[in-house]
Formats: sequence, structure tokens, C-alpha cells
Amino acid sequence: MKICKNCGSDLVRTKRLDAHDHELGGLRVRLIDSAVRVICEKCDQRAVLIPEHEGLIAAAAIGRVMMPLKLDGSEIRFVRKALGWTAAQLAERIDVTPETISRWEQGHSAISPKCETHLRIVAASTLSELAPAIDVDLMKIGKMQVCSVRESSEPVLMEFELVKVKQEHQKAFSWDTMDEGHMARAS
Repeated sequence: MKICKNCGSDLVRTKRLDAHDHELGGLRVRLIDSAVRVICEKCDQRAVLIPEHEGLIAAAAIGRVMMPLKLDGSEIRFVRKALGWTAAQLAERIDVTPETISRWEQGHSAISPKCETHLRIVAASTLSELAPAIDVDLMKIGKMQVCSVRESSEPVLMEFELVKVKQEHQKAFSWDTMDEGHMARAS
């Protein structure tokens, strides 16, 4: 039984949403059959619940680094935060200065192809445990031809669904991308 956090009433309705668009730290995601709308019939408090939020952040970061579009500053920041690292920690991992990370994230300079590939591989390998439903191919990421010019300055829209996966003889939920080949869709 759900209880309203606003008024304490147990007159709460829930409904799974067919699709829910969500802004996730600067990235646009569409959740398919996964988010739940909650409405209190007494006080009309409304909310959308998103399960496995930490896994969604990891899945979105992996989905984005697997897309062959140049990472912009906000996306680099999102990936860094998904990793749970400071700029100094990321800088150390990819052999640049924290000031360089800052310039990339603020859009003052573009990330070099070599550093971008390194960042993509580090992020995908580090976060893959939190999003086990996504097939991560580090060799494919390493050989990826990144399109350096983006047709739009709009954030990329990625679609995800919550799926059951078997881990260590237990079933759990994990986020997976919606497209064939586990590549998030740009639109």
C-alpha cells in the first residue's frame, strides 16, 4: 500500500507510464514502460517514480559513450558525475590536468579524439557493473569513428526500459537501451 508523503493518506493511485521523458543531469532520456505516476486522491499530490535511479544514470552514461557523436561539455560532466569522480580524479585517469577537464565541461575547448576515446572506454568499463543489461564492447568503443560535427545542439534523446537480469543466481532489475545493438537513439 502506498502512503502519500504530503498528507499521509492511503488513497493513492499508481499507473505505469507507457513512456516518460525525463531530464537526467543534462541528458534527455525516455523511459519505456518503466516510470510510475503516483496521484493522491485526497490532496492531489502528483509525482513520477523512477526505479533503479543509480542504474539509470550508469545506463545513460554508457549509452551516450557508445554513441558515435562527439561528446559536448555537459555530456562530459554527466559522464564524470555518473562515475562519481571529481575533475581531478578524472584528469588523473585520462592523463590530463583538472583545468583541462574544466575547459571541456564549460565548452571553452573541445576534447581531443585520443582523450575522448580514453574517457569513453574508462566510463563504459567502470559503469558496466551498474547497468549489466547493456552489452558493453570496449573494442568497438576503441575503434569507433566519432562524428565530430553534430547536426543539432539539442541534447541527444536516449530510450531505456527496465528489464530483469540474472546476476549471481538472483534476478534483479537493470536498465537497457531500446535499440538494436544496444545503441541509444539520437533524435
